[in-house]
Amino acid sequence: MASQFLKPILFLLLIPSMMMSNADPYLEIRGELAADDFIWNGGSFAGFYYDLDDNITTEVLRTNITQCRLLEPDGIVYMTKAEKDHFKFKDWGSYSVIGFLSERYFVAYLDSPESSNPYFFHESADRNALEDEQLLKILADSDAEKTVSSGTILVLEAGYELFIKSIDIDGENVYLELLRDGRVLDSSIVCPCKENASAADKTYCYRKDIGRSKDLVMIAVSFKNAFRSSDQDLVTINGIWQLSDRPLSVSENSAYGKMTVQKVNGTVISMNNEDNNITLCQGSVVHIMPGISIWTADSKEPRYYIFKAITSPGSYEIRSNVATDSFTWTAQNFPGFYFDLDDNIGTEKLTATVTDGILKSPDGAVYRTAAQEDGFEFEDWGSYAVMGFMGERYFVEYIQAQGSASVLFQKSEDKSILSDQKLLKILIDDDEEIAVYCGISIALEEGYELVVDSIDVDGKKVCIELFHNGSLADRRVVSPYQLAADSADDTYCFKKDIGDCKDLVIIAAHIKSIFRGSKHDLAIIDGLWQLSQTAVDVSRNTKFENMTVREAAADSIILSNKDLDISLSRNKEINLLPGISIKVADASELRYYLSKEVTIDD
Repeated sequence: MASQFLKPILFLLLIPSMMMSNADPYLEIRGELAADDFIWNGGSFAGFYYDLDDNITTEVLRTNITQCRLLEPDGIVYMTKAEKDHFKFKDWGSYSVIGFLSERYFVAYLDSPESSNPYFFHESADRNALEDEQLLKILADSDAEKTVSSGTILVLEAGYELFIKSIDIDGENVYLELLRDGRVLDSSIVCPCKENASAADKTYCYRKDIGRSKDLVMIAVSFKNAFRSSDQDLVTINGIWQLSDRPLSVSENSAYGKMTVQKVNGTVISMNNEDNNITLCQGSVVHIMPGISIWTADSKEPRYYIFKAITSPGSYEIRSNVATDSFTWTAQNFPGFYFDLDDNIGTEKLTATVTDGILKSPDGAVYRTAAQEDGFEFEDWGSYAVMGFMGERYFVEYIQAQGSASVLFQKSEDKSILSDQKLLKILIDDDEEIAVYCGISIALEEGYELVVDSIDVDGKKVCIELFHNGSLADRRVVSPYQLAADSADDTYCFKKDIGDCKDLVIIAAHIKSIFRGSKHDLAIIDGLWQLSQTAVDVSRNTKFENMTVREAAADSIILSNKDLDISLSRNKEINLLPGISIKVADASELRYYLSKEVTIDD
């Protein structure tokens, strides 16, 4: 393999924007970091489908790099294989499931030996959708009990509704109608109270031709019992199953992004990059198949990972590699920790030491993080120390860098916030060029707004105003055209006392140029920086959920489960740190991972 990824030609795109925010409009779930050929599966890439309780993972992706290129046909190989799973409602037996492009799909109903009556297998004409070269998304699989009265409409997915129409006078038979968009599709009677009732007696099934699959059970509802009295009729539902009626074709030679299906049978799908040579350019993103991409570091050192980008609003889980005993997670194997691919900055580490299924106090769970030097996006400002803390990026201190003006270092009286045992979240770090007309404000974070108030008659100086929650917080003149001007002359800085840390620059803007016209005056801003004005206390003995700060030095922080044993009991979720928990499988063998929930707002 070559010593570095290829450097692409870069084109500058000038996009004016009046809203600056560090909030991402999407969620990135990354896989383990790689430097050469690599293999990811559901255990090492949280973007692939994985069932913790049953330890089901079906997807594998392999890269084979030749001189910074993924050469066709086998530079990228993706394979997924169906695995047996059980319905949540156990009486229905089992089916086979497959992960495909990170989603869970139905493959086939199984003639399950552990089931006294593999009902769906016998009820369906075609049992295996993958043999028909298609997959069906699983919309519902539940064993939650609910009691409803007759006349109730049970709302299903995709516009389907099950109308509990009536119960007969003996309280044994339940009359049902299936509707979609108000139109009756099917009617049936179930007999949950029949003596020695079978799964067939208790279950309502709706079969349908879906794509190439004929008479496949796509909706099933189990009725535990029925009850009729003088004043009310009730039924108890204890199982719901539903498949999508929109099949996904996976026929041979189907293209998914840069990948093509090479093999498909009743249990396996394999794809590769046939007819698609892929170059891993330095600092590039390559979309290889729907939802899955490769991100390559903007660095001379070869470094890349696969990732899944999610843009739809909602709550999503980011999980770590799966552990079965003592384990150590870093930003390399837990995408919930902060990581900068370009500069290889990932400072967080959590070690779980398991003793008889327990993380024993005081060191069963130890979390460490350390400061690392990072450069501002606007490079003329030099560098600062950054720290990942509980998955977020925090500021530690300004650094006096050699060969750099280090303006923010010079203008701050106190340079370090961690020396006061505090951290500040980095809200904005941007070098995008913005054209700002006089009188127009740039909305920053935490209620701040930056306004280019006016430009002097000579067009050499600009007056900058800073507002906080609508009130003027600061006004200052910046002179980008001063003779022998350096970044201290053309940078606006706003300083603030944060606890015991005096006069720390928390907002900075670099004025690249100003323009005075006959109708409009404007300034070009090409560097923006903002720290939160609310500090996070990391002093000794401060508690964060079930972890306590054991040590806070000038460049590192250590937390542990001091005075608290943490039991890794089956089917348990433990809040370890704010936003980060441990999830344990509902299984006899110990199996667990770190989990972080992230929400994308609408």
